[in-house]
Amino acid sequence: MPRGKIQEWDRAEGKIRDDEGGPVLDFTIGDLLNPTDGPRLRQGDRVEFHFDDQHEGHAVAVEKA
Repeated sequence: MPRGKIQEWDRAEGKIRDDEGGPVLDFTIGDLLNPTDGPRLRQGDRVEFHFDDQHEGHAVAVEKA
């Protein structure tokens, strides 16, 4: 599963910097595997995610690593 670091997070939308050097990925609270993690996420937290096959530049199934 790809990993990255949260670059931005405002409790509803954020951005992930992919460890593999890919593009910065957008995600929303609806993309979290556990939405109750939303309030606990902080900039710099490590996460795992999947690439959204339907929307380029978007991450899904995001969870703290």
